[in-house]
Amino acid sequence: MMKSKARDQSKETSASDPGNTFSSNLREIRPEDINNLVSLDRECFPSGEVFSIEEFYLYLYYYKSESLILSERGEVNGFVIFSETEPAAWELVTLNVKPRIQGQGFGGKLLSTGIKSVKKHYPKEINLHVRTDNEKAISLYRKFDFVVVNSIRNYYNDKDGYLMRKEFSYD
Repeated sequence: MMKSKARDQSKETSASDPGNTFSSNLREIRPEDINNLVSLDRECFPSGEVFSIEEFYLYLYYYKSESLILSERGEVNGFVIFSETEPAAWELVTLNVKPRIQGQGFGGKLLSTGIKSVKKHYPKEINLHVRTDNEKAISLYRKFDFVVVNSIRNYYNDKDGYLMRKEFSYD
């Protein structure tokens, strides 16, 4: 039986940009969102790199996690999931933004807000994996001070991946 995580479903913030006509709400992921997460994950990533519905449930309700969803009028436009992998170490599990709205700052908003949520747990680091040919994602992660710490051959089936890390210090 999976442990259920209490969620404050009332927290919503605007992820809109005054110069942008697209507006979305940012809130924590709810159980009723899971099927939409699976659909968007399939839209964003190639077959073989997508999560199953069971994996989403594990990350969201069994493991210690922080998650956010970007939605507009009930349509899921993006989401991010972070999970604790060991004490003081977290992983960015996945960051998805609908292809039609990529490049408009929504990935950065999800990442920024997600990192703030994870920082409440005082991590020493957040790690992530990204395909070496995903230049847009690598550029975004670098803007948030993630650095490449390792290259992994065939991490994504026949594609290489990077392990990137963001470290924190609390003085």
